[in-house]
Amino acid sequence: MQCPKLYSEKYLLALRCLLAARSIDSSNPTTHEQTVRYRRALNSIPEPLNAKLSEVIESEFSPILSKDADLSQYNSDYRSKHHNSAAHVQVGISTRYFLEPKTHEDNHKDILRTLALDSASLNDAIRGLKLLNAWKAEQRIRDDYIAAAHARWPEASAFAKNET
Repeated sequence: MQCPKLYSEKYLLALRCLLAARSIDSSNPTTHEQTVRYRRALNSIPEPLNAKLSEVIESEFSPILSKDADLSQYNSDYRSKHHNSAAHVQVGISTRYFLEPKTHEDNHKDILRTLALDSASLNDAIRGLKLLNAWKAEQRIRDDYIAAAHARWPEASAFAKNET
């Protein structure tokens, strides 16, 4: 059975958006995450796309990230390439979070380590805390993160210590 036309067209529209974003900044953290998510989605379509659409999508997208690519390795390479950028590292960790469920504990620790990067900004720190909250990290992990962020940005209300 072939995917309904509207369902299939969403993959083509998503590809167009992704290609446009990559043409602006292929190393942008959000673009990286969406590239991996798109390949993963393509690789796990429950019903095949029609042959012509599939051929178009693969011809445009395979040069970026092939069907047979190891998504975890692609993500690891991205993190290594951008190891000095807190925003890039955080997205690499977030991407690893959904690719490799068994790495959750490492992801929590690695998000904490991004606070020590020279490039880490207050916005990066807030984004890291939001990730830990979204991942439902243990309160101890979140408390450690907040304490480290508070030490670096003591005036930031996002990391203010509760005084009772």
